[in-house]
Amino acid sequence: MPKIDVPQMVNIADLKSTPRKPTLLHITAEQWKQATKGATEARSLKKGQSFIQYTPLPDGDGFLSIDCGSPSPDEVCSARWVVDKPAPAPGRPGPGPGPEISSRPGRGLIRAECRCRPKRSGGGGGENIALPPPCNLVIGPEPIRFSCTAGSCAGRCKLTLVRGNQFVFVACVCS
Repeated sequence: MPKIDVPQMVNIADLKSTPRKPTLLHITAEQWKQATKGATEARSLKKGQSFIQYTPLPDGDGFLSIDCGSPSPDEVCSARWVVDKPAPAPGRPGPGPGPEISSRPGRGLIRAECRCRPKRSGGGGGENIALPPPCNLVIGPEPIRFSCTAGSCAGRCKLTLVRGNQFVFVACVCS
């Protein structure tokens, strides 16, 4: 019987590095309220759109998971959370050739990464390719905040929420 990795659950504020195992991000009700401030609501997402799914829990908190949105029926995709290293902070200038650079404490941005490969009949798969979306949804560390950064989008990236019966879908839409 094949081994199945059971996802671990980590609070979004406690995720300091890219997890090696499948991970669900726990988010408190207050963190969710802060993270989604300023998002626009929509009725649906474009087919094939990658998104983060928020699943509420009975205590008011919830958890976040990633869906790559199946860009094509001929591809198999996997998703993972990636924690970027924090940007260096300039140190105090001192004697010598130039200012010293020190790293900031904490973590950098959290983003979802989708890796896809072509489906192959008869087993073996092809090489996994990271798919850069037109707009990247990133989660800032302090305060925890969802925001969008432009990738290949020629227009404007907009943080969008779509409310379902049991879930809320969060995505960055190129408009």
